[in-house]
Amino acid sequence: MHFVSGVSTSQVKEVYIAVNDTLKLNCSLNASIYNIHLAHVEWRHNALTPINFAYLLNNNTIQLRKNRTQYDDAGVYECGLFNSSKFQSLQKIVVVVGGIFT
Repeated sequence: MHFVSGVSTSQVKEVYIAVNDTLKLNCSLNASIYNIHLAHVEWRHNALTPINFAYLLNNNTIQLRKNRTQYDDAGVYECGLFNSSKFQSLQKIVVVVGGIFT
């Protein structure tokens, strides 16, 4: 477990998903303890601009949801904070897209 500016982060995770399945990635943190508004939490794919497929599940979890996953959806997804025009990664998930995974 790592700590970034008082926010707990975890090791890089790997997720395997088949083509055309729905990708769901959760980013959880105790926002009230760290005085963070979840509006400042966002997802990025391969360090690019924010992704607009995120939904607030509850007060501590924001979920990225992508229907009909394709090969170009593979890569590194990061959940992080956007403050003062700076992105700070809290969680990294490597997504592998392929055939049928069991």
